[in-house]
Amino acid sequence: MSRTLPPNPSLEQLKKQARELQTAFTAGDPAAVAQVVAGLPRLAHGTPPQLRQTELSLQEAQHVLAAEYGF
Repeated sequence: MSRTLPPNPSLEQLKKQARELQTAFTAGDPAAVAQVVAGLPRLAHGTPPQLRQTELSLQEAQHVLAAEYGF
């Protein structure tokens, strides 16, 4: 998924997005899991049981979002 940053992006809003992604992934939200798997090569070959046990750091969530924004 490709996203576009607004003209004056808020760093706080971006941090909030990363925290929300981290929380959703930890809760097992299928959309968040798919988003993280697409953005983190280390999880590309994980099975669903392995992914449920995987810890997602805030830094990794930020990395996923940064890649989606084209960085």
